[in-house]
Amino acid sequence: MEIKQVTGKSGAVFEDALAIRLAVFVREQGVPEALEKDNDDAIATHYVGYVAGQPVVTLRTVLTDQRLHIQRVATIQSARHHGYAATLMTHVLDQAQADDHVQSAYLGAQLTALGFYDRLGFTPHGDVFEEAGIMHRQMVKSLK
Repeated sequence: MEIKQVTGKSGAVFEDALAIRLAVFVREQGVPEALEKDNDDAIATHYVGYVAGQPVVTLRTVLTDQRLHIQRVATIQSARHHGYAATLMTHVLDQAQADDHVQSAYLGAQLTALGFYDRLGFTPHGDVFEEAGIMHRQMVKSLK
């Protein structure tokens, strides 16, 4: 899998990331498009994994106070269960670990994905919460 990244809302990589997010979160999960697109897109780093030249998996990150906030992790339906999301997450976490400024990574995991993030070394913190009509739990991973 080839991984590309871009910061901000311009270019083909961002457009591919957004297309995956709209397919997964808006069309499959019923998240309102107005919630899926937000102001963080302009400051986030967007990652997309490509297989045979086709975008199949995405996520975005925002660095806040030495903590990497991972968001919008999504894989298109036809590419699920091939390890692409784990490969992309590992790539992003490895980059963050190599950065002396990043101490930890955190995310709001959909409850159905808790096991996935647990296998990547994240631990749950706090109570379950609702976001966009979907139940989530905060998960954190120390990088140092």
